[in-house]
Amino acid sequence: MTLKNIMENSHKEIFGSRSKNRLSIQISYAIDLIIEFYPLDYLILMDYIEDVSVIENPEEPNKIYLYQIKTKKEGSNFDFAAIIRDEWFQKLYSNGLKYADYVESANLVCNADIIHGKKSILINEKTNIGSDIPDEKVTKIKNAVAEYNKMSVDDVDLSSYYIIKTELTTKNHKSDAAYKFETFLSNQSNDVQVVTARALYNIIYDKLDNAFNTEINEDCNNINEIFKNKGLSSKEIKDIINCGIAVQLPDKERLFSEFSISSLLEKNKYSNAYKKIKLDMLKDSKTHRNVINNICKCITEAVSSGIDDNAGVLEYVNKNLNIKSTLFDNDYINLLIMILILKYGEGDNFNEFNS
Repeated sequence: MTLKNIMENSHKEIFGSRSKNRLSIQISYAIDLIIEFYPLDYLILMDYIEDVSVIENPEEPNKIYLYQIKTKKEGSNFDFAAIIRDEWFQKLYSNGLKYADYVESANLVCNADIIHGKKSILINEKTNIGSDIPDEKVTKIKNAVAEYNKMSVDDVDLSSYYIIKTELTTKNHKSDAAYKFETFLSNQSNDVQVVTARALYNIIYDKLDNAFNTEINEDCNNINEIFKNKGLSSKEIKDIINCGIAVQLPDKERLFSEFSISSLLEKNKYSNAYKKIKLDMLKDSKTHRNVINNICKCITEAVSSGIDDNAGVLEYVNKNLNIKSTLFDNDYINLLIMILILKYGEGDNFNEFNS
């Protein structure tokens, strides 16, 4: 049976979104996973199967990563005997069993050490439960898992199960995640502006938050509905980031100079359009992203045809651009074209917009 079939037909435990006191640290950790999985084709699934799950190749899912997230206040630790008693490992293993052939890793994510006596059982940031912790602890976990899942101890396989120590704190996790994300974006584009990075972080955070808090029928077996309501795809994430970075605004005077805009009337029109574009950078709009994508495709066509000056590219795009949206007037579109031409001229690659 395929991973898609299992997800459609297995009973789903949708419990987190019904608990109003859950910490939003799950969303901050999902930001970490976006950074980790960024080069791949994936979908972040919020509060469905586990607190956070990652599905590779969501069109035809073939791998799944599970993350159960547990938190303590700063300065505290988790007690090994207590988490056995509270059935953390047992429940994680039970969820992993449902997707056994497709689980790349099932992870217990903690923001504090797990202590037995006075010693932590964690040896590094990602500790394999089956091989990296003392044998007597492994035995206790296996016995508890076997009893909970009504199986033989010999059949318990912990090779894909891990404990991850996260640096996110209950107090500062959102600002910590924002800093990591802004650093990540600066590595994607050397000239990313702080206001752009913060706006993109807020857009993606809000989408994850919405997915986390959206409730769907527990008996729903439509995988597309599940992914739409409880997930955020890498394609949408990359689209948001690429468009946000692409439309970073150069100084107005530079725009006027590069495109020989000298009359006061024209400067006034484009100044008003500039303000509107700046506001649109700070919010998420699929229509806005589609317009940017179409402009970038047209710029690429112009340059590929041999046009290598700003005025020539602008003329080509204005002649060949097909924008159906009625939300943006001509001044807005024309200034957006100029901004993107300047970005292209500075060496940015727009191939990612052409998919």
